[in-house]
Amino acid sequence: MLLNPTIAPATKTLTGEIRARYDLLSRTERRLADAILDFPGELASYTATELAGLAGVPKVTVTRLVRRLGFASFEAARISSRSASDGGSPLYRLRKEPDTTDLPVWSAHVDRCIGNIEKLLPALDPAALDSAVDALAKARSVWLVGYRNNQYLAGYARWQFIQVRDRVHLLPGAGETLGESLTSLTAGDLLVVLGIRRRVPVLKRIMAAATAAGVGILWIGDAHSPDEAAGATWRFACETLSLSPLDNHVAPMALLHLLSAGLLERMGAAGRKRLAHIEALHEDLDEL
Repeated sequence: MLLNPTIAPATKTLTGEIRARYDLLSRTERRLADAILDFPGELASYTATELAGLAGVPKVTVTRLVRRLGFASFEAARISSRSASDGGSPLYRLRKEPDTTDLPVWSAHVDRCIGNIEKLLPALDPAALDSAVDALAKARSVWLVGYRNNQYLAGYARWQFIQVRDRVHLLPGAGETLGESLTSLTAGDLLVVLGIRRRVPVLKRIMAAATAAGVGILWIGDAHSPDEAAGATWRFACETLSLSPLDNHVAPMALLHLLSAGLLERMGAAGRKRLAHIEALHEDLDEL
């Protein structure tokens, strides 16, 4: 039984409920379910009458299906669809008709990339950015963590940071459990968390463990999710709007490059010496 009859629990998804009950549906209900599964995000845009017309079923089938799926009403199912779309699910952001624009597709995408970066820059607090760079330079060790798309962002950041300072690590280490990796965190370290949507629940537990160890936290998230960066000393939000159902990560990459450039400058002679040594080893090993 739903605690609130107007909205579905956060863990209930429209597609998940359809898949779980599909074998129990009637032929007419399956026709409607199939139409929803093709473009579940469209549900938020239609009335019950419009949806029934698109699927070629009686309107009463819509009411019967949403209730069979555990939703109190069609509006509750629409809210679930809208929440999944706002949460960044690519499936729920697919549309039957593509967005139209007078610009060539590639030009429109470039404009969106530029727009995302332009939204990032005015929101950056120069003092906070300078303080974050200082923390990156002075930390005993820098740890980076990110899951899903954030994993490659964390990897990119490590590759940049390690050019000019040592003791830069990804969490968890290759083949390690989180417990084996987190035990090495010590006061004076810095944890950089890549939290662009959609996040995994374990991220909160990692941050809690870091806080308990006295580790500073630098959070890089997106501009469309609730603030889950409680306990972070530095928080930066990036625009990820896209012309496609997939998020655009140009702004997070730009921010990481900005932090890397700042770190290179802040490390001064020590950073330049490390970079020169790396280049000398490349030559000696004939690596590049």
